[in-house]
Amino acid sequence: MLNDKDILIGVISKIVNDRIEKAFNSFTAFFKRKYNQHKIQTGKAFEEYIKSSIEKYKYTKTILYKYEPVLIEDFYVNLDLG
Repeated sequence: MLNDKDILIGVISKIVNDRIEKAFNSFTAFFKRKYNQHKIQTGKAFEEYIKSSIEKYKYTKTILYKYEPVLIEDFYVNLDLG
């Protein structure tokens, strides 16, 4: 059976754990924001975006190749007549 001391310890533990978790989450969020700002300032974020976009869109299906994706580069036609 729980006595008043055990209940008080449980309540205090819950409050302290909640405060520690909140402080840790704030601390983590602060450094995550700083890291993301650094990536933007150095151009690293844009570089990662470009690489992921290339991987995502470099293949396509067409009417001729509707079952098998083909590299978009294979469809390039040089229009320079000179």
